[in-house]
Amino acid sequence: MFLSDEVTPSCNYIPMLPRERIRDEAALLVDELRSANDICEDNSVRFSRTCRGCGSMSARYASVACGHAACRECADGIECPEAGCSKATTFVNVIETDRQCGICIVDNPRFLDVFRACGHSICGACCGQMLLNRRDPANRSSIPLVCPLCRTVSTPFSLVEEAEGDLPHAGLPSLRRAFAGELYEEARRRAMRKLIEGRKVRYEKVDYYGGSMQAPMRLFAYGKNY
Repeated sequence: MFLSDEVTPSCNYIPMLPRERIRDEAALLVDELRSANDICEDNSVRFSRTCRGCGSMSARYASVACGHAACRECADGIECPEAGCSKATTFVNVIETDRQCGICIVDNPRFLDVFRACGHSICGACCGQMLLNRRDPANRSSIPLVCPLCRTVSTPFSLVEEAEGDLPHAGLPSLRRAFAGELYEEARRRAMRKLIEGRKVRYEKVDYYGGSMQAPMRLFAYGKNY
């Protein structure tokens, strides 16, 4: 679901991340999405609502597997009609009159997340905030996620939408989708990347062979996972 870069160790050593650090990173992600909403509003960015299959303008049906939206006719199948995608999927009728978020009332948010069970949509920032609020710090359990517009128990997925024109750089142009139900997984990835980039993992080995002490330091090499 994520199209951001992830840095992972090239060895079997994986540092442990405190839960609070992952949550703080998730909160930063939500703030980034809020800022992206504001940037799109300030720059009057618009997003295409045409069918990804035939290019027509009509009610949107979104693929739960990939987030591509299509018209009713093109969604009458078991595969995504997007060229080059063709994932096996089911479709949800997106209930909307425009792109306005029903929670924060942003007219044109950067990302839209759709609830599978009902088809209602909210902006990616509000969906991320719901996921943050979902964790109960008292008993460390998860509160069931429900659509905030109709209270139906459901899980969200993110729409893939193309901007009409160029996006401002600060509007997160490298991301094609929001984080939907995997906010904490993306937060874990980013927190891990910061930990690895900010601290070189070392170990010391003492060798008394031949009466000499050696303390070689091993530095792990890291690269982009994808």
